[in-house]
Parts: sequence; structure tokens; C-alpha cells
Amino acid sequence: MTESKLTVFVFDDGSEPLGVESPLARRLSLRRIHLHAPGARVELLSTDREGPCLSRIQGAATPYLAFLAHPEMFVGPEWTATPLEILNMKPTVGLVGVVSNTASSALQSVAPPFPYQTPRLLDRAIAQIRGEASLRCLEVDALEPFCCFLRSADLAAFARNASVIEDLPKAVLKSGKKPALALDTYVHRYGSLYEQPRPDLLDRVPAEARCVLDVGCARGRFGVELKRRGCPRVVGIERDPLLADAAGNLLDQVVNADVESLGDDTFEGQFDAVVCGDVVEHLVEPFQALCRFRTWLKPRGRLLLSVPNVGHWSVLMDLMAGRWDYAPFTILSGTHLRFFTRQSITELLQESGYRVEEIEGVRPPVPQLGEAFIRRLKGMGDIAPESSLLAVEYIVTAQKA
Repeated sequence: MTESKLTVFVFDDGSEPLGVESPLARRLSLRRIHLHAPGARVELLSTDREGPCLSRIQGAATPYLAFLAHPEMFVGPEWTATPLEILNMKPTVGLVGVVSNTASSALQSVAPPFPYQTPRLLDRAIAQIRGEASLRCLEVDALEPFCCFLRSADLAAFARNASVIEDLPKAVLKSGKKPALALDTYVHRYGSLYEQPRPDLLDRVPAEARCVLDVGCARGRFGVELKRRGCPRVVGIERDPLLADAAGNLLDQVVNADVESLGDDTFEGQFDAVVCGDVVEHLVEPFQALCRFRTWLKPRGRLLLSVPNVGHWSVLMDLMAGRWDYAPFTILSGTHLRFFTRQSITELLQESGYRVEEIEGVRPPVPQLGEAFIRRLKGMGDIAPESSLLAVEYIVTAQKA
């Protein structure tokens, strides 16, 4: 089965679920579709917020169709192979879904074999899932059709009972055919990234803190948890107006502004702790911002921050292969302006007027290919400590000096 018999429809309702990362996610998603289905026709369809409308795609010219319910989804090598084979070999199957890292259906939820920080590692993870799948096809009564395949010839019959993609599985059953899952076909999806409570930072807020600033507070989830733990006052700064409005209903005060536009006197000496969860790497002038945060802290106040480690082995492995690939919410996020290692963030904090108390590396599991790469690096002689190569980010506690 060749992709030249396939049309891929990517539906876009204009929303930006990943915020400022959404434009990059869309470009990367389309790039990967073209890369891993080189002969397929690809169409990006604008839809309304009610959902991808099937009436928009009547009369497709190819025998097979693939639907992606939104453009912030990453496919991988051979992502069309098993779904098209099932449709070709099983005439009783009318719709084929896939598995993912996040799905409402338990059968479609698959934990990746290892964390992937780069697109190249995502491809390796997808290949491993494909190679280790004990069952390739499973007929089911229901599935989540975030990425699904069907025959063009069946679309008109299904569309009589389905106006949007979400209705397709029931429409397939009404037609007398069955939905099926391609259990060896994995796509990456993003969950609710703005609802992360960040326990790694929460646990480091001093228990005696009475007033805390959350820089980049998003919808306020971190601050809500902090207040639940007993902190009387939590203030947030958020530049996205929609997120700031949501946080304003939960926190004691929210300033809708770019933190770098605020002056030293905005909060002078108010806070027992300032929290910057994945913030510093997005700043144009992190030194100036850190100096400003220092003026907002009370004497002996704490600065808590998390910062990605550009010295992680996955970034180095890509560099040695001639790659530096941006991807949303990774070490090389498309909105990162500055990059740090353990030594460089330590020096920046000291120069900004802080005494670094603790730096803890977050070390996710390392796949075999990562272990092999680190051994190769060690064989080259003088390199960074292994702890630096393994840390995907650093959690830092610093005190106002």
C-alpha cells in the first residue's frame, strides 16, 4: 500500500491550545506528515469550534483518507502502514484509529518506552513501539478518532450519521462495519499543559512564606495549590490576557503584563518567595529580570526556578548529527531565547545577587541508545560530568544575598 492512494486532512479550528507554541507545533506537525507520508496529498482545513465537519471533504479523489482532528499532533515513521493494511485486508473494518501518549480510551493510551526530548528521539520511540507490539490490529466497539483512517467509498454512508469526526465510530457501527485500532501505530499528542501543579517547585516554597509571586502563572494552578497548602497571599504575573483572566479568578492579584516591562518598584520588598517555573529561558534579558526579582524579595527571600539543561545528552547527540530541532515544550522549545547549563545558570544567579543553595537535576530514564551515546562521549576524554548529561532540567533554590 502506498501513500499516493491517501489524502490526509488536518483540521484546524483556529484555537491555540499550546499558546505561543501552537504556530511551531503546526509547522512541525505538517513537516512530519510530509516526511513520513511523502506521496500523500495533504490538506489543511479551517473549521469552526464545533469540530471538524465531514461535509467539507465529500468527493476526495484518493481511495483512502486520514483525519487528524487538530494540527498539534506529531506522526512518525510508517504511521500509515498498518492502518492502510487493515483497511485493505479487512473489508468489515470501516475505521482505523491509533494509539497515543494521551487518550480518553484506555486501549489507545500507551506510555512511550522512554521520554523523548527531540523529534529524532520521538521517531526512535515510535519505531520501538511498532517493533514491540504483540498485536497489530484489534477490532473494538469504540475509539477516540483523533487520528483515524477510512475508505473514501465509505465516507458518504458514514456522514449520514456523523457530522463531525467525533461521531465517526458510532456511524461506522450503524453502517454494519467495525472500528479497529492499529496498536503498533503511535502519534504524539499534548495534554493540558497549563494545569500542571509543579510539585517539584511547590515542595521548595518555604512553609513559613506568607506572600509568594508566581511569574508566568498561566491559569493559576500552581498558586491555587500553594494557597491550599496554607500560603495566605499569592500574586501572579501572566502576559497572555486569556490566561491572566482565568488566573485572576483564583489568585489574590494577577498582573497581565510582560514581566520584563515591569519596574523595580512594582512589588518592592513584598515577597517571601518568587517562583519562576520555566521562565528564565524565555526572557530577552534574564540578568536584568533576575536583578528586578531580587528587589521584589524581602530580606533573605527565596528565588525558586526551573530551567532546561541544554547540556542534556539528547541535544548533544542531535548536534553531533548536525541537528538542532526546535519542538514545543522541550529543551529546545521554539520560544526559548536563552540556553543554560548547570554552571551557566549558577554564574548568572550569583552575578544577579543571589546565593545558590541547591541545584537538583531532573533525570528521566535513559534509553539504551542514550546510554551508548554517553559511553561514546566518555571515550572521547574530557567532557562534562555524567550528572550534567543526564539532567533534562534543573530545579534551583537561591536566596537573596
